[in-house]
Amino acid sequence: KKLTDVAIELEIPAKRALRLWSQFLRLERMYECYEFYQVFQSHIPELLAIGSFIRKNQVDIKNISSILKDAKDVFHLQSYRSEIKNEIERLKQTKNNYSLNQNMQPVPLGPLPRYYKW
Repeated sequence: KKLTDVAIELEIPAKRALRLWSQFLRLERMYECYEFYQVFQSHIPELLAIGSFIRKNQVDIKNISSILKDAKDVFHLQSYRSEIKNEIERLKQTKNNYSLNQNMQPVPLGPLPRYYKW
């Protein structure tokens, strides 16, 4: 049940219900679990997916920090690769523009006007 429902049903103040619930969690060794939930509740689906991946691939949980570091390195490499691809495209466009300008025939200007000396 929700904590508010318990407080109402037991006719005790909400603070006391919260304190009793916290004690219960500690007794059941689940308090850290609840603290984790409070911090990461919006990311639970992603964290569960990571947990499933670890179980399916029999990853040694002791290596998780090095795995996460490698994943971070891969992310940075992918980002760097994307930047390089964009730079290559920009340079290709510059090269094409330069080639077009080189292939253009010069337009004759005709006679230049005479300037009179005073």
